[in-house]
Amino acid sequence: MLDVGFASGFILVVISGSALITEMNVMLPEMLLAKRLSLSTLHLGFWATVLFGNIIGALFVGGLFGLGDVVGPAEYERRSELIEEKMRFQEDGVGGWFGALASGVAGNWLVGMATFLATAARTIPEKIMGVLFSVVGFVVLGVQHAPANLGYFSIAQWHVDVAYGWGEMVWWNLLPALIGNVIGASLLVAALFWFTHGRGDLAGEADLA
Repeated sequence: MLDVGFASGFILVVISGSALITEMNVMLPEMLLAKRLSLSTLHLGFWATVLFGNIIGALFVGGLFGLGDVVGPAEYERRSELIEEKMRFQEDGVGGWFGALASGVAGNWLVGMATFLATAARTIPEKIMGVLFSVVGFVVLGVQHAPANLGYFSIAQWHVDVAYGWGEMVWWNLLPALIGNVIGASLLVAALFWFTHGRGDLAGEADLA
């Protein structure tokens, strides 16, 4: 059910015109390559604002779900396994850190494709279909997506005996996943499709919403 849940969440982001950091990792580099932004007007402040807002949002939803007992004790074992799976990179030290980064590259390659397809689509049903399969693929593969992982960690604080501190979770998962997300979206989606199509706009004149 997690795959459908995340797809639904991203669909809500796209349709409502909200901003997700992994979406901005595609759009801002593409706008830079298309010369609709310069390095001096890259809006890194906007990128940082979206990142900060996503962090606050993930923590808020985690707390809300915890207080509301939305993810109850019945999910305890699965949540414990999920946290262990996300933190497995710590066992391999430096190599594991870069493994998390590589997994983040793959994660935002798929989520970036969801952004690309949603941007290219002209109708709401087309946007939904474009997002659905890319996001389901990212969840099924178990690759790293920093905002989603932060949501996992935040929710787990309420119903799982988490063996890791926030410092460990940030260093061994969230930070390398975020860096990988930026690389995956920028190079494998924005730069690749900009180069392939050879035109200024990643998906013609379409808007995200």
